[in-house]
Amino acid sequence: MENEVLQYLFPKQINDRLLRSVTIVGLQGSGKTNLAYYLAGLYLEKYGPGKVNVIYSKSFRNAILKMNKKPVQVFIIDDAVRYQYSGMSRSRDRDIIADYFELRHLYKGDKGLLVTIFITQRFKNLDPVFRNSPVLIFKTILQDPADNELIRNFIGQVYFEELAKITKNIYTQQKDFDKAIVKLAWGPVFLLPNIPRVSAIPNIIYVEETGDKENGKNGRIVVEIYEKYKDVILLRLAGRSLREIHRETGIPLATIHKVIKRVSEQIEKY
Repeated sequence: MENEVLQYLFPKQINDRLLRSVTIVGLQGSGKTNLAYYLAGLYLEKYGPGKVNVIYSKSFRNAILKMNKKPVQVFIIDDAVRYQYSGMSRSRDRDIIADYFELRHLYKGDKGLLVTIFITQRFKNLDPVFRNSPVLIFKTILQDPADNELIRNFIGQVYFEELAKITKNIYTQQKDFDKAIVKLAWGPVFLLPNIPRVSAIPNIIYVEETGDKENGKNGRIVVEIYEKYKDVILLRLAGRSLREIHRETGIPLATIHKVIKRVSEQIEKY
């Protein structure tokens, strides 16, 4: 795996609550889940099972309910578009923002590495909050022309043609399951070869789609955020300081502080 990806996924120092996000895109049966398991296995290998909590779910909201105090939390969200759809209502949009906010800011440890791995068969329909991961991994091209045009825009024509060959070989010759095209947010695109076959992940937590029935919340955390202040939360989730948010949005520092405090208080009620 390229050194830049490893540097991003496995920071040398965990001196804060660090968020790392990966999105894996591909058709059914192309090896997306295997790749997610492989990445999760690297965390288990590097940090040890006693320090890593691996959670598998189709709903990010439900998965975060299983977060614990281990220093490394790995969330595998399969069929991500089902609950993280780009056409969601405004109220659900607030929920998604709250989910991300909760993940980073309500993690119980002082320092931790929080890893989200989203898996999807549809790229354009995935909400931009999840689609814009710093690491995008494409296992195949897709059927929808709009999806493929978006993928082409991300990886360029040369790598799109290479991805088309990989797709053809997977479904006509039963080979190249171990290959993918990777796009990094800071520019590079490259072929990822020799992805190992993973049979199982020890101690993985599988979360049912029904959510937390006991408290009746169904894994949803609803937080009221005025539309004009949504960027404050998104920028804070991206690690921006209050002053950086002020410079980018023009919103007064006092207001930014109040918005973040209010959202934190609402989340803590859950």
